[in-house]
Amino acid sequence: MKKLTILSVMALVALMCIFSACEKEDDNNNQPPPSDKPFENMTVAEDFTWVTSSTLAIDLMITDEQQNPIKTDLAAYNEYPGGKLMFEGASGQNGVFKKKYKIATAKNKIVIVIPNNDPFEISFVDTTVHNAPALLAKKTIVLPNPGFKSVREEVYTYYPAEGKFGTICFEDYWPSSGDYDFNDAVIDYNVIAVADDASSDFVERIEMTLFLRARGAGYQNGFGMSFRYGWSWQGPFHDISSFTVNGIEITKEETFYPSYILIPNLSEDMPHFNTIPEQGLSSPPVRYDVVITFAQPIDEWDLELPLQNPFLIVDQDRGREVHISGDMPTSFANPDYVRTGEDYSDPEVFDPENFKSVSMMGYTTYVTEYNFPWAINIYEGPDDQLYSYPIEEADISWGYSSFEGWVTSWFPADWYQPQYIVPEFIFSELPDNYDVK
Repeated sequence: MKKLTILSVMALVALMCIFSACEKEDDNNNQPPPSDKPFENMTVAEDFTWVTSSTLAIDLMITDEQQNPIKTDLAAYNEYPGGKLMFEGASGQNGVFKKKYKIATAKNKIVIVIPNNDPFEISFVDTTVHNAPALLAKKTIVLPNPGFKSVREEVYTYYPAEGKFGTICFEDYWPSSGDYDFNDAVIDYNVIAVADDASSDFVERIEMTLFLRARGAGYQNGFGMSFRYGWSWQGPFHDISSFTVNGIEITKEETFYPSYILIPNLSEDMPHFNTIPEQGLSSPPVRYDVVITFAQPIDEWDLELPLQNPFLIVDQDRGREVHISGDMPTSFANPDYVRTGEDYSDPEVFDPENFKSVSMMGYTTYVTEYNFPWAINIYEGPDDQLYSYPIEEADISWGYSSFEGWVTSWFPADWYQPQYIVPEFIFSELPDNYDVK
């Protein structure tokens, strides 16, 4: 009996050792091997998504002090007074106002302004939209004074806010890893969704103001946009009646989901890099006015505003697309690139048979095995200025002192603010303020 007990203990110890070893191995799965690239020495936080914005669901009930519903105009600001307008709208006859919006993850509130009343501040709580994490701004607003419903033809939603710009930044070596300066293509954007006042949650057209600010790449890259989302399957196939860039109609590509090439060759439009400090802004930013008109108004919940699904085309190879991590390729993407170099995308996503029949939620795209991306979207630049990108061959983790903290622990969410800049690694020259049409 004693011998059996000893054997049992030994077996238990062995099992514990095996379990411990397995657990340790699992713990280290996300730990990248040593690299001469500082970016690749970071251990990315679990479930980290590389996004600087969150989907915000707004759910308001507006009543008078007797709990009667009020139909009234309203507007949302990031601060009030002194802040920027984010969107306009109106509650219905039932007093209800609902909306989907995109907001910087670093933000935790909006301010609702209703005519004849003091502003109302609303904080966020967690929720889900399309089965993905999101934020919710929900409140019953009791008005001490009557609101006001104007007569207007259109209402506007601004991304990231009226007169403000976000910035999307690409590395173009995919499927191989680059130098992580994220300046091979730097494109600033301001987007306006236009809706009829009578049905403000249905978008009639999208007006984009884009500026190509830097092209730190030797490749002849292009820039496009797709309407393929991870949660969209068997539609919706958006019926786009017109897609223009600087007033010129752009032909839709023959992809399963609508996609368009906005800039065929960045190098032709911007001959200089704008990434070398000694050369300064040798090429002025190039402006593109984009107007997307839908044949029928589209429910904003079926759109991914502001940018839909932007992508880079590497060196005129149409099958070599670079998307934001988690975004879907078009059906023109070449699956032969998948799982080559450092790419760790799920091959199923690139299978054309899945494009019209399968939801791609939860699949991995456009990251390495250790979750390093090829594109970053800084949704809202610092207050009253643009995001500042790294100089040529300067790792972004050198250029921003808090970048690694954001990647490894999600904090701070506003790592791109000027107080975190390491000047020697950042291209400091900014263009004059952009005009928005």
